[in-house]
Amino acid sequence: GREVVLYFGDAAYYKGYDLFLQFISENPLTCGVHPGRSYDDQQKSYFAYDVDQLRARLLQEGRLYETNTYVHTQSLKELFFNAIRVYITFHRLALSSSTVIQAAEFGKPVLVPDRGLLAYRARWYSIGRVYKYGDLAQLRIISEELWSDDLSEFTDHVRHFWLRFSDAAISRFFSSKLIN
Repeated sequence: GREVVLYFGDAAYYKGYDLFLQFISENPLTCGVHPGRSYDDQQKSYFAYDVDQLRARLLQEGRLYETNTYVHTQSLKELFFNAIRVYITFHRLALSSSTVIQAAEFGKPVLVPDRGLLAYRARWYSIGRVYKYGDLAQLRIISEELWSDDLSEFTDHVRHFWLRFSDAAISRFFSSKLIN
């Protein structure tokens, strides 16, 4: 009965792993799923929140599931992305994110920080919404608005965005470069 928040990939400072855990912790109607490898001591030293304490509490509450391993198959990616309705990123480095493209592959709108390429793509292609960078209170408000919506306004935009990254589009790109 909780809204699933997906953190996809390795636990890292630049991807906001600690922000993900804090967000789940502050929002009892959510649970977190983290398919990917855990953090090391170097990453842990960068985090703004005590990830060990957050993880322990969320695991005890049954509100966090982590695989602690690299996701290497398409079927597993599909399984995890199909568990969510909106893909939220917690990125501190917002230049790009392959997970936003993966979310689009599975037809999921995004909610991303209001900076960098992530925000540009969300706004320009109308594939989701943005929240003020690092503002977990605003993230909560906007995510709850999205979760209470039917999200159909994003369907065609997300599909169109994904076509830019499909196997056929990549093949056309490389074919045109090799031929010319």
